[in-house]
Amino acid sequence: MVSHIQQSARSPKPVGSSEAPEGASALGRLPREAAGSAVLILQVFVILLFVVPSNTTIATIGAVGFPAGLVGMLAAGLYLAWTLCGFHRSSDHRYPTKVVLITLWLTSLASYVSSQFRERSVLEVSGADRWLLMLISITGVALLAAEGLRDREALMRVLRTTVWAGSFCALVAVLQFWLSFDFSPLIGQSLPGFTYDSDIGGIQMRGAFNRVPGTTLHPIELGAGAAMLLPLAIAVAALDKHRPAWVRGIPILLLGLCLPMSVSRSAVVAFAVMLVFLLAQVGLNLRLALLAVTPLAVVAIFVGVPGFMTTIGNFFLGAGTDPSVTTRTDDYGVVVEMVLRRPLLGAGGGTYLPDDPLLILDNTYLKWVVEFGVVGLLVLVVFVMVLPVMAAVTIRRRAQDAHYTLIAAALSASLAAAAVTPLTFDALAFPTVTFLQFLLIGLVGAVWRLGLRPNPDVFPAVAGGPGSPFIPQPEVPVDTLNVYSALRRNGALVLTILVAMVVAVGAVFVFVKPSYTVTSTLLMMPPRPAPSDSQYVLNPDLVGVNSDNPYTRMYDPLTMFGVLATRVTSHDGRAQIEKVGGSREFEVDQVVRYGNTTPFAEVTARASTPEQAATTNRLVIRTLNRTLAQLQRREGASPRYFITTVVVKEPRASAARTNGVSKVVLGIIGLGIFLMFAAVGVGDAVRAARTRTGRPGTPV
Repeated sequence: MVSHIQQSARSPKPVGSSEAPEGASALGRLPREAAGSAVLILQVFVILLFVVPSNTTIATIGAVGFPAGLVGMLAAGLYLAWTLCGFHRSSDHRYPTKVVLITLWLTSLASYVSSQFRERSVLEVSGADRWLLMLISITGVALLAAEGLRDREALMRVLRTTVWAGSFCALVAVLQFWLSFDFSPLIGQSLPGFTYDSDIGGIQMRGAFNRVPGTTLHPIELGAGAAMLLPLAIAVAALDKHRPAWVRGIPILLLGLCLPMSVSRSAVVAFAVMLVFLLAQVGLNLRLALLAVTPLAVVAIFVGVPGFMTTIGNFFLGAGTDPSVTTRTDDYGVVVEMVLRRPLLGAGGGTYLPDDPLLILDNTYLKWVVEFGVVGLLVLVVFVMVLPVMAAVTIRRRAQDAHYTLIAAALSASLAAAAVTPLTFDALAFPTVTFLQFLLIGLVGAVWRLGLRPNPDVFPAVAGGPGSPFIPQPEVPVDTLNVYSALRRNGALVLTILVAMVVAVGAVFVFVKPSYTVTSTLLMMPPRPAPSDSQYVLNPDLVGVNSDNPYTRMYDPLTMFGVLATRVTSHDGRAQIEKVGGSREFEVDQVVRYGNTTPFAEVTARASTPEQAATTNRLVIRTLNRTLAQLQRREGASPRYFITTVVVKEPRASAARTNGVSKVVLGIIGLGIFLMFAAVGVGDAVRAARTRTGRPGTPV
């Protein structure tokens, strides 16, 4: 197949070779030193994204604290620093996919603000904050990819690294499938300072075959990611003619193998959509190669793994009765009911956290309309899913360089696959495919900038001079050395802010005591029904038992939770908990989901140590049960007909969350960095103003 791919890229048309310096090859490759530091950051990001399992995190930060997510936050911080220092003008970079990030941020912030006006549980607050942190990270990656790549060689370096890093994930999946051994824990547990969550991920079984995730969280995520990476692998193989054919074929082989090994309908659908988009846009030679190789690959799988293709086929033929499909379709009525309560902006990003596993929405679009409302759903469909695909197709049609046309075709196919997979699983809740999708959205912006350079002979309406809505004006390179020079020029200001940061962090450690939070969940169980006449006959002892429990006659029996919470959290109740060795800092909250009360309650306890927080939580549960029994006994009800509680989530010290010393320190550092670069920007502006007025000097 690679030999066919070598002939697929059409010879570039002479368009002035604006990129190629003297001494460049006939293919227009640029020297390696032309790429900026943004390339290195993006390369590190994609390596961590596909090599390190996503369930390897820093416990104090939470789910967003996995290595690739942290690099994304670093990218966002550096982008902000470059912009504040004046070394990068975002307004000079105009490309359609920037609208994706703008609309996504506006929708997320509007939904976040609207959610503040309703009662939210602790988990919902954490989920909303986690979504904003994730949004910061994916924004940093997308912007750095869109605006930080200077030339075609920088773009190709990022694409190569992405393809080969994804191939490593595919290799792990292939080994998992054939050896039935999971290598992910060996990688995740080897990172110092990080925690590997063994409860997430792992090899599953479907039919008689292993269903493998590679280094992702779930086999469906692996299949979707492989379908998104395969067009990029094909494009890189077609363009890297200076490399041996067998080397370029390795990523295609590994990604093609791991895609069916996910044993997922989503992967098959994503592959089909990707293949249609790719075939419709590539050259004749590559189209013929794809049409020839795809059936051969299916036959090879059929012969090499007996029964495998039959298993895949049965998943589609039996989809009407498959529980994994029917549970998805049963969600529609529940979703409509929830959307009608908050139709415009939804309940807030990251707040849909159902206690019942059957209510988990395996459909990104359904979950999105619940969390962000109808407005958010329109933004997701039009701007996040459709616009990047259309932008890539536009580049494919308008670009004059065959390299950019092939890359744009591959990006459009990858993003088309990314747009269809959310129909079958909650794609944006899985970090690998989410970050990969926004990296590709950023790369569409980069190809738009680089591939549609002004050329009056080709695009007279587009190359209309300054202010063109399509083509960026002369750009300021992104380089970390510029930032370092700016910090040195404004040393006094930077040193002052650094000293203030150190003093503030020291004050936090001295005056703010660390606190730990442990949560548990209770389920209120209704009493058994009153005995019938036949039961009285069979068991005469029931005649003297009082089955009339007055608390069951309340309009809302769950009001009992409110009664109990009021008693236990009173001054006397807290004093009683403290007297037996607990902490006074605890809360009892009834779980509210989208305005509806549920039979669940959350007990949240805070203390100076994880053990004391867990002990306090258990004491509160014990007090709740004792108070509940006393209230019912006082009304003469028999214990046989008591309302009771069941602990569905045990309080554990090992699951304690730190509350704020680490978060406060991170906040101080983040604020200090922001002030530092803002001061640098002001200092350089003052220096420039003095130079223009003939008053050279240093800023105060």
